[in-house]
Amino acid sequence: MDRSWCNCKAGKDRTGMLVALVHAAIGVPVDSIVEDYARSDRPARLRRAIMATDPRPGDPDLGRSPDLIWTAPPEAMQQFVDGAVDRHGSLEGWVLGGGVSRQAVEAVRANLLTA
Repeated sequence: MDRSWCNCKAGKDRTGMLVALVHAAIGVPVDSIVEDYARSDRPARLRRAIMATDPRPGDPDLGRSPDLIWTAPPEAMQQFVDGAVDRHGSLEGWVLGGGVSRQAVEAVRANLLTA
């Protein structure tokens, strides 16, 4: 099966997971992580609509990419975060379980949070 459509065509899933990891590392609540990801839904859908009506060289073949790729429903991030918590016990455990050191987490917190 050709899976070339699975690459990061919409620019929101791998980015969303990375942002969720950073948010988890600095203690952002799950609800806020999910809400932040869902903010990508409208722009992702709009990007697909623009590509359908005004395709540009290098745009992905929309006929080969499932419509789901062009959405960012909150349920998707909720399911992702729930799975991470189930496997690692907490969001911080998820970050640490991925090989990030506690010192790196503290450095991220120190650099991104202000008192």
